[in-house]
Amino acid sequence: MNEQVEMNAAGGLRKRWLALGAGLVSLGCLLLPHLNLLVFGKLPLFQALLPVICLGLLLLGIALLLFRRRAVSLILIAGALLTALPLLIPFGHISKEQPAAQLTVFSLNVQHSGASVKQINETIINNDVGLVVLAEVDENFIAKVLDGVAGQVLTHRTGKVSAATAADAAGTVILSRYPLAVQDPISGFGADSYFDQPTALVDHPELGILRIAGIHTQPPVVYSAVPWRQSLEQLDDWSRSKNDLPLIIAGDFNASQGHPVYRKLAANFDDTAVAAGIFPRPTWPSKLPFTAIDHILVSGLCPLSWATVDISGTDHLGVLASMGKGRCSK
Repeated sequence: MNEQVEMNAAGGLRKRWLALGAGLVSLGCLLLPHLNLLVFGKLPLFQALLPVICLGLLLLGIALLLFRRRAVSLILIAGALLTALPLLIPFGHISKEQPAAQLTVFSLNVQHSGASVKQINETIINNDVGLVVLAEVDENFIAKVLDGVAGQVLTHRTGKVSAATAADAAGTVILSRYPLAVQDPISGFGADSYFDQPTALVDHPELGILRIAGIHTQPPVVYSAVPWRQSLEQLDDWSRSKNDLPLIIAGDFNASQGHPVYRKLAANFDDTAVAAGIFPRPTWPSKLPFTAIDHILVSGLCPLSWATVDISGTDHLGVLASMGKGRCSK
């Protein structure tokens, strides 16, 4: 009798400890997407992994149901679902109708000018792309793209990209079907930053004058975590000062909905990805993507469609989005 009582007491204690452990794990996950800290570049990496962490918690919680650990299971499942809430794309302005005036934008990190030029040209022509943002590009690669059929329609571009540095990762270019006026690049992206951030005014025949910026921030790893956060904060300041015209910012942000500094920036825009639903579609790495770090954000325009494009030779998926002006709704 005493042995049975002791076994029941031990079992009850073990259940309480398991529930406490599950609660602490869930609490840590709940806090993770809200901590705007670097911790030597470690925390942003865990925030980028939040979709994987949420899925792991959810699967573990479901598995524990099979072992009748209902309390622990419910805690983990609730933790996974609540942690995932900040990761969802906020509802934005979606066009109620297909406007006559539309614009399609294509953005791709070409990974040290290694992406397939043929596939880039096919994407541009097949989707009637009007604006292209290419990151990690050099002048030789740009010339190859423009030597193809895309060069017959993309007759305007921003200035010469930075000289090859950091394994040819410095250059960013905007290619346009429409006349553009090159503006000052976005400055102040951290003292150690070396990536181009070109901007331009685009004269669209139906949508009028638009402003566009090509974005490429440093990755939030140990050596560049501080300039990474600075770049997103300063991009937020820059975009708030450029509210006189419809604005498009597109490129490799190296940041996802899991990063509070990115969510603060994106709150001023409509994420074109919302046209495909509120669940973020991952864009990196291309072979087994788990995080969405490539974005096309707009203000003053309504997202119409959004899709990823698999281009060989790069570890990023391309992003293809169409937008226009018309009757928009939240």
